[in-house]
Amino acid sequence: MALLGTSLPSRVMRLRGGCARNAAPSSEVIVVVGIPRWRRGPRAGGLVFPFVISLVIVLGPGITPASATFSEGQWLNSGGAARTPSTPAFVSVGSHQYRVVRGEDGRLWASHNNGPATLMPDAQTGVGPEIVAAGGRVVAFHTGTNGYVYYSFLQNTEGTSWTPWTQVPAYADTVNSLQATVVDGLDVVLLVTQRDGSPAMQTMRLWDQSPDFDGSWTRNTNGRFNSAVDITAREIMDSRGNPALETEIIFEGRGMDNRVWYSAVPLRDFASARFSQLPGDGVCDLTPAIGRGGLPDRFVTDPNDPNFRSQQEFSLACISPDDGNVWINRSTDNGNSWSGWNRTTDGAGPSNASPSIHSDGANIYAALSWNGNRDGRYPDHAIVEKRI
Repeated sequence: MALLGTSLPSRVMRLRGGCARNAAPSSEVIVVVGIPRWRRGPRAGGLVFPFVISLVIVLGPGITPASATFSEGQWLNSGGAARTPSTPAFVSVGSHQYRVVRGEDGRLWASHNNGPATLMPDAQTGVGPEIVAAGGRVVAFHTGTNGYVYYSFLQNTEGTSWTPWTQVPAYADTVNSLQATVVDGLDVVLLVTQRDGSPAMQTMRLWDQSPDFDGSWTRNTNGRFNSAVDITAREIMDSRGNPALETEIIFEGRGMDNRVWYSAVPLRDFASARFSQLPGDGVCDLTPAIGRGGLPDRFVTDPNDPNFRSQQEFSLACISPDDGNVWINRSTDNGNSWSGWNRTTDGAGPSNASPSIHSDGANIYAALSWNGNRDGRYPDHAIVEKRI
């Protein structure tokens, strides 16, 4: 298979719009991102994966997409006086939401239920952090200035006490944000983009709430990305719509041609996974975000559980290189078909950083670092969210 972006069509079609990522549980949450450009052309060769997107929206130059039909909330400044120049990270655990951001000082700050930010153990980073819940614990990650990845566990409900940062085994060789998702409740899949653009994965297993790592990064050399690669997971469904008790990881990023490329495979097949271009031919700035609804720390298999339906809803968010605003793309059928890219309602979401997406169970939210120089509705670098 050719590396991502090595076989490019000549025709270019553009959208005007943007993207978003994470949210707050206590109120409506926010969307942040930019507007993707779209190009139409052949996909790169490779294996065919079950993660098929059947709805493709192609727009001509200057044509604006239809308004989203999904119920959205309003943009809200959930961070108050807090500011971040990078992507904000969120996780919801029951009635508790935790947010971790990189401050204007390059250090890391945590807050609980949109409360005051608390300085985490001393660390310096140039990119946004990550936070997940697994194995009954909340764990934050950041990429150090030395190319390694570090983690810290929450120690109290109020979000004010964290363990010292500990290095994830093996050199991650990255300058981008680490991305993570939870599989099977106890396994946290860590994903980085190494300096040569190849994605690399390692698993953190929280047996008895103690971390156990693979000890090395498994590389996938079938593609190259010029951004971080975001990741989520899904429960595989059988032909009758029942859970097959097997999960897949879905990971996507901005290829060397600035298009969105993705793959959906069982965890064991990560190293051999090949990539397909996302239908709709979106061209994005920064890292496109992906996330699903339902419980953030595990899948449910009971069709009568409301979280069963919610976990089959996915959202993508992307920043447009044309106007720096966010566009979103949704799926309600476990990632098998998509709505197409749309602007957010309640105004565009301008940002100079990648958006993030998170769920409180019933709802999916997008969040960003607001670009106040483009839109004075909120201060520059304010933490803004929206239910999408």
